[in-house]
Amino acid sequence: MFAILSTCSYGQEVTAQGKPWPVNYGYTPMRRSPPIKGFIVLTSGDTLKGYLKVFAFHDFYPILDTGTNQVQDIYFQDIGSMRIYGGPQGYIDYVNLGDKHFLWRLDGRQKDVAIYDDMLRLGMHHLIMVTPKARITIYKGRQWFEYYDKIFPLLIGFINDRYKTGVSVGNFKTTKDIIDYILDQENHAGTAR
Repeated sequence: MFAILSTCSYGQEVTAQGKPWPVNYGYTPMRRSPPIKGFIVLTSGDTLKGYLKVFAFHDFYPILDTGTNQVQDIYFQDIGSMRIYGGPQGYIDYVNLGDKHFLWRLDGRQKDVAIYDDMLRLGMHHLIMVTPKARITIYKGRQWFEYYDKIFPLLIGFINDRYKTGVSVGNFKTTKDIIDYILDQENHAGTAR
């Protein structure tokens, strides 16, 4: 997360594999965006592995393909999924849910139910749950999803309204606890229907 958000800062230009990035974009934000190790699975099924520049407010992600040592600009409509290495789990997965201008970050999955956010999108941010039957908005607002102390009460409200429970903010210690609880409840409700 920090690496992605740091793309908006004005630090020194960073390198990929200890070498300068081979393309000069001519403007500071993309040029100073840190290369992050990862891979992109294209909608064609091909996979590109290497270093990506994940700039939050652009229509494509450049990747320095370690197989060809060439930089390619991969537009969102051509991306099926993407994984970047880093974060608490060791990697972060993104998927294209049919949007042409951004990818959705996977926050959690159990069986056929997944929760995503769109933190790389300009403007209003969303936290959604995708089930086999529907796409359900859990949260919509201008705050980044990472600031849970501000939206915990909203998520608890969603849980209590949807699952008719009486949980409170004190029932959860971490963000993952809330996500897992929603996924558990949704899977339980799905099997009971």
